[in-house]
Amino acid sequence: GRAGGEPGGGGLWTRTVYGADGGPGYSVAGRWRHEADAQGAGAVSRWVTAVPALAPIPRRDAGGRGEDYEVVATLDRVEVDAEGWRLEQELVKRFFSPSEPAVAREVGGAVYRRQAESEEQITGGYWAEVGPFWALARGVWAERLAGGRMVRVKDRVGGEPRWRKLHGLAMASREVADKEDEAWREAVRGAVREVLADYVEAR
Repeated sequence: GRAGGEPGGGGLWTRTVYGADGGPGYSVAGRWRHEADAQGAGAVSRWVTAVPALAPIPRRDAGGRGEDYEVVATLDRVEVDAEGWRLEQELVKRFFSPSEPAVAREVGGAVYRRQAESEEQITGGYWAEVGPFWALARGVWAERLAGGRMVRVKDRVGGEPRWRKLHGLAMASREVADKEDEAWREAVRGAVREVLADYVEAR
């Protein structure tokens, strides 16, 4: 998923993770701590989530090991220095009921190093072609989830995974030259709404 940080109230910073199809993942909030020596060398910034956040079952477990648990409690840590940034996560796979014991605990991480090339050079222009589509798709997701309403998000309908339908729309958008054209943007919103109508239902 894609992660984006946003300033929050009271000095908090929020990290939001989206699914591969722009759908809901999870958000966690924490505070930054900045360190450096007297000369400003060795500067490093660390961010830790205040409390674990509840995240959906990862797609790799859905339909298999995901039947053994209902939710993932994740505690995230981010460390940033001059070379890039590192993400560390502690995951607890569990049921919603607090009386049920945890099914599994996992610890993992990923390292991201600063590159000299621009994002466009690294991706071959791919994100410039599909980024506007996914921004619109996330906006439609936000519509469906607004107001704190309880919904059920289905991964598959009739054997067709949700991500495949939305990625098909994203690939089609690569051929559109003017992604600021309002007619195209409204057509995208309509197409995404049509897909989500089959996969997202009120509870």
